[in-house]
Amino acid sequence: MFYCPTTARLFVAIAFFVQFDQFAIAQTSGADTTDYINHWFIEPSARSGYVFPTNSFLRGSNLEGESIGSYNSISIKAGVQTLDDRPWVLHFAHPTIGFGVNVVQFNESDELGTPIALFGFLNGPFKRWRRVSLDYEIALGFAFNWKPFDPVNNPDNVSIGAKESAYVDLGVQASFAVTDRLYANAGFNVTHYSNGALRKPNQGVNMIAPEIGLRYDLYKDGPVSPSTGHRSVFHPSTDLDIAVFGGSQNVIYDSLNVELIEKYEGVNYLAVGIQATVSRHFAFKSKLGVGFSADYNGAHDAQVSVANGEVETVRSPFHEKLQLSIYPSYEFVINKTSILVQPSFYVARTNASGQTPVFYQRLGIRQTIRPWLFVGMNLRAYQLHVSEFLEWNIGYRFHR
Repeated sequence: MFYCPTTARLFVAIAFFVQFDQFAIAQTSGADTTDYINHWFIEPSARSGYVFPTNSFLRGSNLEGESIGSYNSISIKAGVQTLDDRPWVLHFAHPTIGFGVNVVQFNESDELGTPIALFGFLNGPFKRWRRVSLDYEIALGFAFNWKPFDPVNNPDNVSIGAKESAYVDLGVQASFAVTDRLYANAGFNVTHYSNGALRKPNQGVNMIAPEIGLRYDLYKDGPVSPSTGHRSVFHPSTDLDIAVFGGSQNVIYDSLNVELIEKYEGVNYLAVGIQATVSRHFAFKSKLGVGFSADYNGAHDAQVSVANGEVETVRSPFHEKLQLSIYPSYEFVINKTSILVQPSFYVARTNASGQTPVFYQRLGIRQTIRPWLFVGMNLRAYQLHVSEFLEWNIGYRFHR
């Protein structure tokens, strides 16, 4: 069976690696290590919100016969207020960065669990005044303590198919400096849990909630004033990124006459390919480009048979698994980290019954290791919410 906890935990490794990169003092330009030692804060917060009824299990097809439509959660974060003059810090108007833990209690947890998430976050201002700021926040991490789908003991839970999942949280908030050390925060957050189809069923959990919190600074400098540092002149550039990727797609065949456990382990198919993207780094935070992807997906038009109570794949010609796609590409750049959005279109593939739509989506995170080397992870999905598989990639960048 392909899925294992080690694979899922790579989600949090990537999120934490992103945060450590932002902390790296070696990259500073005129920054002092005391900026990081003396400007820590802690921030507890609470939410009470709504669970979107995106599948039958959440709508009430469960043992209790009741919808899972609400939740409460608490979080605690620890982070630092950036105050140095690195270019990315100035362009993001001195954001805060750090780590946190979040615990969720659903109105019905017997079949879903009480997930605990560990995450890294970045919080930056849309607008900052002397004692008030309007902020956004991005958090990525790893959640565990789910009660996942089990064909025997938990057959209704089609939301979460594994004990671990990714955690993605986006929020906006207003922050008011009550004193020089204490801030009161209020805002809204949307949260998504999914294992990226590493193990199915995986229809995910999506939530929205108001949030209130208090931030206590462990230093005495008082509220951060609007940035007055001199931003470096940005010079646009053009990049050609060539990447190879690999992954595995899990497919469940419900109609097969085999034991339940065998059936819902599914069949895992190899997916590998190459991407080429030409992009223009037209602004400090943004890249825009176009590209193509050529890949082999063993799950496309796959056939199986049953022999001695076990599922076996039926071999098919190599060329029937080949697919060619084109896409526009947008990157949101945070120092050496990028968040990618690539709405994609198949332009060449063999026709197959029950094939996925022509239009699909790729959402990913990328970390630049050297100016010419990057690694990343993309989620491939369709219909904006159905996960297919994860693409783990490594690439080379030609910069001009």
